[in-house]
Amino acid sequence: KLVGFASQSASVPRELWSFAKGLAAGDALLSTTVIGLASLAIIVGCRHWAPRVPGVALAVVGSIAAVGLLDLQRRGVVAVGTTPRGFPRLALPNVSTRDLGNLIVDATGLAFLALADTSPVSRALALKRGDHVDSSHEMVAIGASNIAAGLFHGFPVSGSASRTAVAETNGARTQLTGVIGSAAILAILVFANDLMSNLAIATLAAILISAAFVLADLPTLAWLAKVSRVELALSLVTTIGVAWLGPMRGLGVAVALSVIDFLRRAWRPHSAVLGRIINRKGYHDLARHPDAVLAPGLVLFRFDAPLFFANADHFAQEIRAAIDDRPEPIRWVVLAAEPITDIDTTAAEMLGSLLDELDSRSVTLVVAEMKGRVKDRLRLYGLADRIGEQSLYPTIGSAMKAYYHAVGLANPADDDAVGP
Repeated sequence: KLVGFASQSASVPRELWSFAKGLAAGDALLSTTVIGLASLAIIVGCRHWAPRVPGVALAVVGSIAAVGLLDLQRRGVVAVGTTPRGFPRLALPNVSTRDLGNLIVDATGLAFLALADTSPVSRALALKRGDHVDSSHEMVAIGASNIAAGLFHGFPVSGSASRTAVAETNGARTQLTGVIGSAAILAILVFANDLMSNLAIATLAAILISAAFVLADLPTLAWLAKVSRVELALSLVTTIGVAWLGPMRGLGVAVALSVIDFLRRAWRPHSAVLGRIINRKGYHDLARHPDAVLAPGLVLFRFDAPLFFANADHFAQEIRAAIDDRPEPIRWVVLAAEPITDIDTTAAEMLGSLLDELDSRSVTLVVAEMKGRVKDRLRLYGLADRIGEQSLYPTIGSAMKAYYHAVGLANPADDDAVGP
Protein backbone atom coordinates (compact mmCIF):
# COMPACT_ATOMS: atom_id res chain seq x y z
CA LYS A 1 0.00 0.00 0.00
CA LEU A 2 3.00 2.28 0.37
CA VAL A 3 3.40 2.34 -3.41
CA GLY A 4 -0.21 2.05 -4.52
CA PHE A 5 -1.03 -1.65 -4.71
CA ALA A 6 -1.76 -4.38 -2.21
CA SER A 7 -0.85 -8.05 -2.05
CA GLN A 8 -2.67 -10.45 0.24
CA SER A 9 -0.44 -13.30 1.39
CA ALA A 10 -0.34 -15.37 4.56
CA SER A 11 3.44 -15.21 4.97
CA VAL A 12 6.15 -12.61 4.69
CA PRO A 13 8.14 -14.41 1.95
CA ARG A 14 5.05 -14.70 -0.25
CA GLU A 15 4.19 -11.09 0.51
CA LEU A 16 7.66 -9.99 -0.56
CA TRP A 17 7.47 -12.11 -3.71
CA SER A 18 4.07 -10.67 -4.57
CA PHE A 19 5.42 -7.17 -3.93
CA ALA A 20 8.40 -7.77 -6.20
CA LYS A 21 6.16 -9.11 -8.98
CA GLY A 22 3.90 -6.07 -8.63
CA LEU A 23 6.85 -3.71 -8.96
CA ALA A 24 8.13 -5.61 -11.97
CA ALA A 25 4.69 -5.47 -13.58
CA GLY A 26 4.52 -1.70 -13.11
CA ASP A 27 1.62 -1.79 -10.62
CA ALA A 28 3.18 0.94 -8.46
CA LEU A 29 1.61 4.39 -8.80
CA LEU A 30 4.01 7.34 -8.92
CA SER A 31 1.80 9.76 -6.98
CA THR A 32 1.07 7.21 -4.25
CA THR A 33 4.74 6.21 -4.02
CA VAL A 34 5.79 9.84 -3.62
CA ILE A 35 3.23 10.38 -0.83
CA GLY A 36 4.24 7.15 0.93
CA LEU A 37 7.99 7.66 0.73
CA ALA A 38 7.70 11.33 1.68
CA SER A 39 5.64 10.38 4.75
CA LEU A 40 8.18 7.72 5.70
CA ALA A 41 11.05 10.18 5.26
CA ILE A 42 9.33 12.79 7.46
CA ILE A 43 8.63 10.28 10.25
CA VAL A 44 12.09 8.70 10.24
CA GLY A 45 13.83 12.04 9.78
CA CYS A 46 12.04 13.65 12.72
CA ARG A 47 12.75 10.62 14.89
CA HIS A 48 16.49 10.77 14.22
CA TRP A 49 17.24 14.47 13.76
CA ALA A 50 14.36 16.30 15.44
CA PRO A 51 12.92 14.01 18.13
CA ARG A 52 10.91 16.85 19.67
CA VAL A 53 8.95 17.30 16.42
CA PRO A 54 5.91 14.96 16.15
CA GLY A 55 6.84 13.34 12.87
CA VAL A 56 3.68 11.23 12.57
CA ALA A 57 1.40 14.23 13.10
CA LEU A 58 3.43 16.24 10.59
CA ALA A 59 3.17 13.44 8.01
CA VAL A 60 -0.58 13.08 8.54
CA VAL A 61 -1.24 16.81 8.20
CA GLY A 62 1.01 17.02 5.15
CA SER A 63 -0.71 14.05 3.53
CA ILE A 64 -4.20 15.47 4.09
CA ALA A 65 -3.11 18.84 2.72
CA ALA A 66 -1.36 17.41 -0.33
CA VAL A 67 -4.20 15.06 -1.29
CA GLY A 68 -6.81 17.77 -0.82
CA LEU A 69 -5.02 20.72 -2.42
CA LEU A 70 -3.54 18.79 -5.35
CA ASP A 71 -6.63 16.62 -5.86
CA LEU A 72 -4.44 13.52 -5.84
CA GLN A 73 -7.37 11.13 -5.54
CA ARG A 74 -8.03 11.73 -9.22
CA ARG A 75 -4.48 10.57 -9.90
CA GLY A 76 -5.04 7.26 -8.18
CA VAL A 77 -4.04 8.06 -4.60
CA VAL A 78 -6.34 6.06 -2.34
CA ALA A 79 -7.51 7.97 0.74
CA VAL A 80 -9.34 6.98 3.90
CA GLY A 81 -12.58 8.61 2.80
CA THR A 82 -15.49 9.85 4.87
CA THR A 83 -16.37 7.81 7.94
CA PRO A 84 -19.99 7.28 9.10
CA ARG A 85 -21.23 9.98 11.46
CA GLY A 86 -22.39 9.27 15.02
CA PHE A 87 -22.03 6.55 17.66
CA PRO A 88 -22.44 2.89 16.74
CA ARG A 89 -25.74 1.54 18.07
CA LEU A 90 -25.83 -0.83 21.03
CA ALA A 91 -27.48 -4.14 20.09
CA LEU A 92 -27.21 -7.81 20.96
CA PRO A 93 -25.71 -9.88 18.11
CA ASN A 94 -28.26 -11.98 16.25
CA VAL A 95 -26.65 -15.40 16.76
CA SER A 96 -28.50 -18.69 16.38
CA THR A 97 -27.57 -22.00 17.97
CA ARG A 98 -26.47 -23.26 14.55
CA ASP A 99 -23.79 -20.56 14.47
CA LEU A 100 -22.27 -21.47 17.84
CA GLY A 101 -20.03 -24.27 16.56
CA ASN A 102 -18.32 -22.11 13.95
CA LEU A 103 -18.18 -19.15 16.32
CA ILE A 104 -16.44 -21.15 19.06
CA VAL A 105 -13.75 -22.37 16.66
CA ASP A 106 -13.18 -18.92 15.17
CA ALA A 107 -13.34 -17.17 18.55
CA THR A 108 -10.75 -19.56 19.99
CA GLY A 109 -8.41 -18.80 17.12
CA LEU A 110 -8.96 -15.07 17.55
CA ALA A 111 -8.29 -15.38 21.29
CA PHE A 112 -4.92 -17.01 20.62
CA LEU A 113 -4.19 -14.39 17.98
CA ALA A 114 -5.02 -11.61 20.46
CA LEU A 115 -2.72 -13.27 22.99
CA ALA A 116 0.07 -13.47 20.42
CA ASP A 117 -0.51 -9.87 19.37
CA THR A 118 -0.64 -8.46 22.89
CA SER A 119 1.55 -10.31 25.39
CA PRO A 120 4.94 -10.25 23.59
CA VAL A 121 4.65 -6.53 22.83
CA SER A 122 3.54 -5.60 26.35
CA ARG A 123 6.37 -7.63 27.88
CA ALA A 124 8.91 -6.08 25.51
CA LEU A 125 7.80 -2.54 26.35
CA ALA A 126 7.61 -3.33 30.07
CA LEU A 127 11.17 -4.66 29.96
CA LYS A 128 12.30 -1.58 28.07
CA ARG A 129 10.74 0.77 30.65
CA GLY A 130 11.39 -1.30 33.77
CA ASP A 131 7.65 -1.80 34.38
CA HIS A 132 5.65 -4.87 35.41
CA VAL A 133 2.87 -6.45 33.35
CA ASP A 134 0.17 -8.73 34.77
CA SER A 135 -0.75 -10.95 31.82
CA SER A 136 -3.90 -12.23 33.54
CA HIS A 137 -5.26 -8.72 34.05
CA GLU A 138 -4.27 -7.89 30.51
CA MET A 139 -6.32 -10.80 29.13
CA VAL A 140 -9.30 -9.83 31.31
CA ALA A 141 -9.14 -6.34 29.80
CA ILE A 142 -8.92 -7.77 26.28
CA GLY A 143 -11.93 -10.01 26.99
CA ALA A 144 -14.02 -7.15 28.34
CA SER A 145 -13.08 -5.02 25.32
CA ASN A 146 -14.17 -7.77 22.95
CA ILE A 147 -17.52 -8.12 24.72
CA ALA A 148 -18.07 -4.39 24.33
CA ALA A 149 -16.97 -4.53 20.69
CA GLY A 150 -19.47 -7.31 20.04
CA LEU A 151 -22.32 -5.30 21.56
CA PHE A 152 -21.45 -2.34 19.31
CA HIS A 153 -20.86 -4.46 16.18
CA GLY A 154 -17.13 -3.80 16.26
CA PHE A 155 -14.14 -5.82 15.16
CA PRO A 156 -12.20 -8.21 17.45
CA VAL A 157 -9.88 -6.32 19.80
CA SER A 158 -6.27 -6.94 20.82
CA GLY A 159 -3.40 -4.87 22.14
CA SER A 160 -2.23 -4.44 18.53
CA ALA A 161 1.51 -4.53 18.02
CA SER A 162 1.29 -1.96 15.24
CA ARG A 163 -0.78 0.61 17.15
CA THR A 164 1.31 0.08 20.29
CA ALA A 165 4.48 0.70 18.30
CA VAL A 166 2.99 3.87 16.79
CA ALA A 167 2.02 5.14 20.24
CA GLU A 168 5.44 4.27 21.67
CA THR A 169 7.33 6.08 18.92
CA ASN A 170 5.21 9.19 19.50
CA GLY A 171 5.91 9.45 23.21
CA ALA A 172 3.01 7.51 24.78
CA ARG A 173 3.87 6.43 28.32
CA THR A 174 0.61 5.71 30.20
CA GLN A 175 -2.90 4.32 29.67
CA LEU A 176 -4.07 7.93 29.36
CA THR A 177 -2.93 7.69 25.73
CA GLY A 178 -5.72 5.23 24.99
CA VAL A 179 -8.29 7.38 26.76
CA ILE A 180 -7.31 10.49 24.79
CA GLY A 181 -7.20 8.51 21.55
CA SER A 182 -10.68 7.07 22.15
CA ALA A 183 -12.05 10.51 22.98
CA ALA A 184 -10.52 11.93 19.80
CA ILE A 185 -12.05 9.17 17.67
CA LEU A 186 -15.48 9.72 19.22
CA ALA A 187 -15.18 13.46 18.62
CA ILE A 188 -14.27 12.87 14.97
CA LEU A 189 -17.20 10.46 14.50
CA VAL A 190 -19.69 12.93 15.96
CA PHE A 191 -18.39 16.33 14.87
CA ALA A 192 -15.88 15.91 12.02
CA ASN A 193 -16.41 12.61 10.26
CA ASP A 194 -14.83 13.92 7.06
CA LEU A 195 -11.68 15.28 8.75
CA MET A 196 -9.55 12.33 7.65
CA SER A 197 -11.19 11.85 4.27
CA ASN A 198 -8.09 13.07 2.39
CA LEU A 199 -5.56 11.09 4.44
CA ALA A 200 -3.66 8.85 2.02
CA ILE A 201 -3.56 5.13 2.80
CA ALA A 202 0.12 5.27 1.80
CA THR A 203 0.76 7.56 4.78
CA LEU A 204 -0.84 5.02 7.12
CA ALA A 205 1.41 2.36 5.60
CA ALA A 206 4.44 4.57 6.24
CA ILE A 207 3.39 5.03 9.88
CA LEU A 208 3.12 1.26 10.40
CA ILE A 209 6.41 0.52 8.62
CA SER A 210 8.31 3.08 10.69
CA ALA A 211 6.73 1.81 13.90
CA ALA A 212 7.64 -1.81 13.13
CA PHE A 213 11.34 -1.00 13.22
CA VAL A 214 10.98 0.21 16.82
CA LEU A 215 9.89 -3.28 17.91
CA ALA A 216 13.01 -4.91 16.46
CA ASP A 217 15.17 -5.25 19.58
CA LEU A 218 18.58 -6.10 18.13
CA PRO A 219 20.53 -5.35 21.36
CA THR A 220 18.51 -8.03 23.16
CA LEU A 221 19.36 -10.55 20.44
CA ALA A 222 23.04 -9.69 20.84
CA TRP A 223 22.71 -10.16 24.61
CA LEU A 224 20.99 -13.54 24.12
CA ALA A 225 23.84 -14.61 21.85
CA LYS A 226 26.20 -14.09 24.79
CA VAL A 227 24.13 -15.55 27.64
CA SER A 228 21.90 -18.25 26.10
CA ARG A 229 22.26 -19.55 22.58
CA VAL A 230 19.29 -21.86 23.11
CA GLU A 231 16.99 -18.93 23.85
CA LEU A 232 18.51 -17.02 20.94
CA ALA A 233 17.66 -19.94 18.67
CA LEU A 234 14.12 -20.06 20.05
CA SER A 235 13.71 -16.34 19.42
CA LEU A 236 14.98 -16.57 15.85
CA VAL A 237 12.94 -19.68 15.02
CA THR A 238 9.82 -18.04 16.45
CA THR A 239 10.41 -14.92 14.36
CA ILE A 240 10.95 -16.98 11.22
CA GLY A 241 7.92 -19.13 12.04
CA VAL A 242 5.63 -16.12 12.41
CA ALA A 243 7.01 -14.58 9.21
CA TRP A 244 6.78 -17.80 7.19
CA LEU A 245 3.69 -19.49 8.63
CA GLY A 246 1.67 -16.57 9.96
CA PRO A 247 0.95 -15.47 13.55
CA MET A 248 -1.18 -18.46 14.62
CA ARG A 249 1.05 -21.22 13.30
CA GLY A 250 4.18 -19.31 14.25
CA LEU A 251 2.90 -18.99 17.81
CA GLY A 252 2.16 -22.73 17.83
CA VAL A 253 5.72 -23.46 16.76
CA ALA A 254 7.04 -21.17 19.52
CA VAL A 255 4.92 -22.86 22.20
CA ALA A 256 5.92 -26.35 21.01
CA LEU A 257 9.62 -25.49 20.99
CA SER A 258 9.38 -23.89 24.44
CA VAL A 259 7.74 -27.02 25.85
CA ILE A 260 10.43 -29.21 24.26
CA ASP A 261 13.15 -26.98 25.74
CA PHE A 262 11.51 -27.14 29.17
CA LEU A 263 11.34 -30.94 29.02
CA ARG A 264 14.96 -31.04 27.89
CA ARG A 265 16.02 -29.03 30.92
CA ALA A 266 13.85 -31.06 33.28
CA TRP A 267 14.95 -34.38 31.73
CA ARG A 268 18.58 -33.87 32.65
CA PRO A 269 18.63 -31.23 35.39
CA HIS A 270 21.72 -30.16 37.25
CA SER A 271 22.75 -32.25 40.23
CA ALA A 272 25.73 -32.02 42.56
CA VAL A 273 27.73 -33.91 45.15
CA LEU A 274 28.40 -31.46 47.98
CA GLY A 275 31.38 -31.14 50.28
CA ARG A 276 32.92 -28.73 52.77
CA ILE A 277 35.72 -26.25 52.12
CA ILE A 278 38.24 -25.67 54.89
CA ASN A 279 37.73 -22.30 56.64
CA ARG A 280 34.62 -21.62 54.60
CA LYS A 281 31.03 -22.02 55.65
CA GLY A 282 28.46 -24.14 53.88
CA TYR A 283 28.37 -27.12 51.55
CA HIS A 284 29.61 -26.66 48.00
CA ASP A 285 29.41 -28.36 44.62
CA LEU A 286 32.42 -30.64 44.20
CA ALA A 287 32.47 -30.02 40.43
CA ARG A 288 32.95 -26.28 41.00
CA HIS A 289 35.16 -26.65 44.07
CA PRO A 290 37.49 -29.66 43.67
CA ASP A 291 39.14 -28.78 46.99
CA ALA A 292 35.92 -29.49 48.89
CA VAL A 293 36.26 -32.19 51.56
CA LEU A 294 33.83 -35.12 51.47
CA ALA A 295 32.60 -36.70 54.67
CA PRO A 296 34.02 -40.25 54.91
CA GLY A 297 31.42 -42.88 54.07
CA LEU A 298 28.76 -40.32 53.14
CA VAL A 299 27.38 -38.87 49.91
CA LEU A 300 25.69 -35.49 50.20
CA PHE A 301 23.66 -35.24 46.99
CA ARG A 302 21.56 -32.36 45.65
CA PHE A 303 19.08 -32.64 42.75
CA ASP A 304 18.02 -29.30 41.31
CA ALA A 305 14.56 -30.07 39.92
CA PRO A 306 11.19 -31.62 40.75
CA LEU A 307 11.18 -35.42 40.53
CA PHE A 308 8.83 -36.67 37.84
CA PHE A 309 8.55 -39.36 35.18
CA ALA A 310 10.99 -37.71 32.77
CA ASN A 311 13.96 -37.49 35.15
CA ALA A 312 13.26 -40.27 37.68
CA ASP A 313 15.68 -42.76 36.09
CA HIS A 314 18.31 -40.03 35.71
CA PHE A 315 18.02 -39.28 39.44
CA ALA A 316 18.63 -42.94 40.34
CA GLN A 317 21.58 -43.16 37.94
CA GLU A 318 23.16 -40.05 39.48
CA ILE A 319 22.79 -41.50 42.99
CA ARG A 320 24.41 -44.77 41.88
CA ALA A 321 27.24 -42.91 40.14
CA ALA A 322 27.89 -40.77 43.23
CA ILE A 323 28.17 -43.91 45.36
CA ASP A 324 30.29 -45.86 42.87
CA ASP A 325 32.72 -42.97 42.35
CA ARG A 326 33.82 -43.13 45.99
CA PRO A 327 36.66 -45.52 46.82
CA GLU A 328 35.44 -46.26 50.36
CA PRO A 329 32.19 -48.04 51.28
CA ILE A 330 29.26 -45.62 51.57
CA ARG A 331 27.06 -45.84 54.65
CA TRP A 332 24.71 -42.89 54.19
CA VAL A 333 23.30 -40.91 51.30
CA VAL A 334 21.97 -37.52 52.41
CA LEU A 335 19.57 -36.06 49.85
CA ALA A 336 19.64 -32.24 49.99
CA ALA A 337 16.03 -31.95 48.84
CA GLU A 338 15.32 -28.23 49.09
CA PRO A 339 15.23 -27.78 45.25
CA ILE A 340 12.81 -30.72 44.84
CA THR A 341 9.37 -29.09 44.68
CA ASP A 342 7.29 -32.13 43.72
CA ILE A 343 7.37 -35.91 43.34
CA ASP A 344 4.98 -37.69 40.99
CA THR A 345 3.89 -41.34 41.09
CA THR A 346 6.54 -42.55 38.64
CA ALA A 347 9.27 -40.91 40.71
CA ALA A 348 7.74 -42.42 43.86
CA GLU A 349 8.00 -45.90 42.33
CA MET A 350 11.61 -45.17 41.43
CA LEU A 351 12.37 -44.08 45.00
CA GLY A 352 10.85 -47.29 46.33
CA SER A 353 13.05 -49.39 44.03
CA LEU A 354 16.08 -47.26 44.90
CA LEU A 355 15.48 -47.79 48.62
CA ASP A 356 15.43 -51.56 48.04
CA GLU A 357 18.68 -51.34 46.08
CA LEU A 358 20.39 -49.19 48.73
CA ASP A 359 19.22 -51.51 51.50
CA SER A 360 20.81 -54.43 49.66
CA ARG A 361 24.07 -52.45 49.63
CA SER A 362 23.74 -51.51 53.34
CA VAL A 363 23.36 -47.83 52.45
CA THR A 364 20.95 -45.61 54.40
CA LEU A 365 19.06 -42.87 52.56
CA VAL A 366 18.07 -39.81 54.60
CA VAL A 367 16.50 -36.56 53.47
CA ALA A 368 17.31 -32.98 54.49
CA GLU A 369 15.50 -29.68 53.90
CA MET A 370 12.54 -31.19 52.09
CA LYS A 371 9.55 -28.86 51.80
CA GLY A 372 6.48 -29.69 53.87
CA ARG A 373 4.24 -30.23 50.86
CA VAL A 374 6.72 -32.67 49.33
CA LYS A 375 6.99 -34.51 52.66
CA ASP A 376 3.22 -34.90 52.56
CA ARG A 377 3.59 -36.54 49.15
CA LEU A 378 6.17 -38.95 50.58
CA ARG A 379 3.75 -39.86 53.36
CA LEU A 380 0.93 -40.35 50.86
CA TYR A 381 3.11 -42.70 48.80
CA GLY A 382 4.19 -44.61 51.93
CA LEU A 383 7.83 -43.64 51.41
CA ALA A 384 8.14 -41.59 54.61
CA ASP A 385 7.57 -44.75 56.66
CA ARG A 386 10.21 -46.62 54.66
CA ILE A 387 12.76 -43.84 55.00
CA GLY A 388 11.72 -43.15 58.58
CA GLU A 389 10.17 -39.97 59.91
CA GLN A 390 13.25 -39.52 62.08
CA SER A 391 15.35 -39.50 58.90
CA LEU A 392 13.55 -36.48 57.44
CA TYR A 393 15.90 -33.82 58.79
CA PRO A 394 15.02 -30.12 58.78
CA THR A 395 18.53 -29.02 57.74
CA ILE A 396 21.66 -30.46 56.18
CA GLY A 397 23.56 -29.61 59.34
CA SER A 398 21.24 -31.71 61.51
CA ALA A 399 21.56 -34.64 59.09
CA MET A 400 25.35 -34.38 59.18
CA LYS A 401 25.36 -34.29 62.99
CA ALA A 402 23.21 -37.40 63.04
CA TYR A 403 25.58 -39.18 60.65
CA TYR A 404 28.73 -38.36 62.62
CA HIS A 405 27.00 -39.48 65.80
CA ALA A 406 25.80 -42.72 64.19
CA VAL A 407 29.25 -43.73 62.91
CA GLY A 408 31.16 -42.42 65.92
CA LEU A 409 33.20 -39.78 64.10
CA ALA A 410 34.14 -36.31 65.30
CA ASN A 411 31.84 -33.65 63.87
CA PRO A 412 33.70 -30.69 62.30
CA ALA A 413 32.34 -27.17 62.74
CA ASP A 414 29.07 -27.16 60.88
CA ASP A 415 26.47 -24.86 59.46
CA ASP A 416 23.51 -25.27 57.14
CA ALA A 417 24.46 -22.95 54.31
CA VAL A 418 24.59 -24.49 50.86
CA GLY A 419 26.90 -22.85 48.36
CA PRO A 420 27.20 -23.11 44.59
